[in-house]
Amino acid sequence: MLDPESETLKGMLIEAEICTEDQLVEIEEEHERTGKVFQELLVDYEIIGEEELMGLIAQNLGTDIVDLKGVEIDKEIIDTIDPSTIRMYGIMPLKEEDGILIVATSNPLNYEMPEELHFILGKDIQIVIANESQIDAAIEKYPSPHPTSKKVSPVLTPISLITFSELRSILLDLPV
Repeated sequence: MLDPESETLKGMLIEAEICTEDQLVEIEEEHERTGKVFQELLVDYEIIGEEELMGLIAQNLGTDIVDLKGVEIDKEIIDTIDPSTIRMYGIMPLKEEDGILIVATSNPLNYEMPEELHFILGKDIQIVIANESQIDAAIEKYPSPHPTSKKVSPVLTPISLITFSELRSILLDLPV
């Protein structure tokens, strides 16, 4: 069974006539069998490219795609969110405009995240979309008070200090 975010994405793909329900059956079965991320399977099965997928989601959500390569983010903006919260949600705060904190995420279909961030921070949140690897690189680029030690086994590293990509790799490598 797909999570709500994947179900929403499935609906977007069908509505945009990128694929049919029948084409997605095999991907859903692979997702259930392997636990691989639905979005990744869409790209692996060449239903849609990664950039095209981000564009489809951005268009449907009425938001923008940002390229984080070479972007310098003000430390004061980064410090508005606790490093463990940044890692937990896989986000990167970018700037604040008119009292609204603009936050990049690779998972904009998580509809609870902006509300939870609003509750945690007491600020209005605007979500923009960025590539997951760019967000992970930005998280690693900007120092936090508790840097992840590469000498510690990932299994022993506190989960809040592991990027989503690292966590996914650890979980996929576990025996079933």
